Amino acid sequence: DYYIYYNQYYENTIIIIDNERNIIGSTTIDEPETLLLINPEAEPTNFLIGDFTLETNIIEIELLDQNYNIIQPSNDVKICLNVDQNLDTDKLCLGFLNENKTPPEWECEDKCLSEEDNQVCGNTDHFTNFAVLFDGNADYNCSSSDAYIFSTFWEDFILIISVSLAIFICLLIICVIIAFTPCGRKLVLGSEGYRVYELRSRLNKNTTSLIVDNNPNQLEIDE
Repeated sequence: DYYIYYNQYYENTIIIIDNERNIIGSTTIDEPETLLLINPEAEPTNFLIGDFTLETNIIEIELLDQNYNIIQPSNDVKICLNVDQNLDTDKLCLGFLNENKTPPEWECEDKCLSEEDNQVCGNTDHFTNFAVLFDGNADYNCSSSDAYIFSTFWEDFILIISVSLAIFICLLIICVIIAFTPCGRKLVLGSEGYRVYELRSRLNKNTTSLIVDNNPNQLEIDE
C-alpha cells in the first residue's frame, strides 16, 4: 500500500510507517508543493543482491509534481531507517535498486551513514527502492576518516608539526623585529614612549662618555 504525503513546506520531515502503523523510518525533503508516495513494504522481484543482505524493509519512494508527473528531487534527500543497533555501521550503506540494469541490482548509494536515535541515515539525489544493506566483508570506516583532515593520522601529524613550526618562526621574527629595530620599538612603545626611550638612551651614552673622559686613572697606551 502507498502512503501519500503532501509537501507543503521546505525541509519537510515525513515519518515512514509500515502497514501495521509502526514507525520504520523518516525522510527529509526540500520540495514544496509536491506529493510524496511511499510504499513501506515494496516487493520488487528478480533482482540481484550480490554480497549484500537486506537489513530493513524495501521502501519504494516516488515524487510527483502538481500535475502528478513522476519527478526526481532537485536537492539531496535524507532517508533514515530503523536497524538493529548491534550491527556495525561501517558495514552498512543506504542501498538502492538500480533498475537500469537487467536484472535490477542492489548498489550502495551512501556508504557513510550517520546514526540518529535508533536509525541510520543516508543521502540520495533520486527516488526508487531503498533499503539498508549489510556487507560483512566491507569496512567503509567513514567515522574514523572523518576525524582527520587527510586520510591518515601521520599525514595530519606532519601537517600539525609544519604549521606549528611556521607559527614559531613567525613569532620569533616578530620578537626580533620588536627588540632590535626602531620600527618595532616604536610600534610597541608608541610615539611618545619611543621618544622617551631615545632620550634616555642618548643620556646614558653621554654620561658614560663623561665618566671615561674624567677618569684620572685612565692610562694612555702608545703603540
